[in-house]
Amino acid sequence: MSAVFCIVDPELKDRRGHYLNYDRTVAGEAARRGLTPAILSHRRIEAGLETGARIVPTFVQGIWGSNPHRQWGNSLRWLPTAVRFFVDLRRGARKAGVGRDSTMFVPTALGAHILALALFALTYPRNAGPRIVLMLRFQDEFYDNSLLARLGFRLLERTAARSGVQLVTDSHRLAQDYKALTLLPVGVVPIPHGDRPSAKSAQHAKRPLRFVALGDAREEKGFLEILEAVRIVPGLRPEHEIEFVLHAYAPRSKRVADALDAFRRAASPNVTLVDVALSASEYETLLDSADAVLLPYHAEFYRSRTSGPFAEAVAAGKPVIVTAGTWMAECARALDTGIICADETPRSFAQAVVTASGEIARLEQRARAAAGRWSAYHNPARFMDAILHSRFELPAFL
Repeated sequence: MSAVFCIVDPELKDRRGHYLNYDRTVAGEAARRGLTPAILSHRRIEAGLETGARIVPTFVQGIWGSNPHRQWGNSLRWLPTAVRFFVDLRRGARKAGVGRDSTMFVPTALGAHILALALFALTYPRNAGPRIVLMLRFQDEFYDNSLLARLGFRLLERTAARSGVQLVTDSHRLAQDYKALTLLPVGVVPIPHGDRPSAKSAQHAKRPLRFVALGDAREEKGFLEILEAVRIVPGLRPEHEIEFVLHAYAPRSKRVADALDAFRRAASPNVTLVDVALSASEYETLLDSADAVLLPYHAEFYRSRTSGPFAEAVAAGKPVIVTAGTWMAECARALDTGIICADETPRSFAQAVVTASGEIARLEQRARAAAGRWSAYHNPARFMDAILHSRFELPAFL
């Protein structure tokens, strides 16, 4: 029997978000390596999801269920979350056949889960448990104010050698930030995504330019700025007609929900709101239809964090509009693949849209060149080499 490659993903419940595509890509590469992929998912996982792996419904709570970030002060009240995660993890690992030759990859974790993972690793005798690769993918404020995270990091530091735990992230900026949190080394791994065909030059003369926003409607992703910029753009008199397609399902706050309701009542022309979660093929079709992708994520949250839609847009050869001071802006500047706007400033963002519409042919040419440089590093094979063999390297364009 081949060794098990076990993905620990309590957020995998349905096709919403990037969890399904991410897990499916990683599981596919594991299978190509001759490993047996398994996924420990949320217990209420949607039937019939195609992941390419054995699904083991495991977790009662998702990562975000009752574990908010910014847990200022004493966070011992979240200890039950750590206990629940630990108990579910133990049960799921046994069902999945995880053993000494297995690898457990944990793509998302917060403070309570870090402590639970450290304790889980200690349940095995020295060098008798699976190798555990823990991905840290959020800004350091998500961890450094959590008592449970601090306890987890200290425990990992004391036991990492005997328990086979490796910390990784997918941002060179985050790797630097985490040095203030833990003495353990943090490796930088690529963002895995499947191969995509090269983008072709579009014919713009007889149709509006399409600017697309992907993902759920969240404040920190600049969704409110997008709605305001859509109203501003016509007054800036762009030389090309512009249409917007905004993926606006599952607003995460009352403020966003109210803004969406008001936006719908105003019936803005040349705007399509996509209110449902998309399948993988529908999502790819929407991305392929874009002339540019809108990513005005707030620098407060995305100073160092990566972005799935950004990675997919660059890999697809699409120009991007991103926020100054973010990891995305650094990558876009290095790759020369888009336009950078001011943080949380609708008018600057609207002007970036207008500028992009006037330079679309040049931007598309640069974006197609950037796609090759990006995908040479960010692909499933390099990702799995890093996870399995600790082959850490930074992309040549940074």
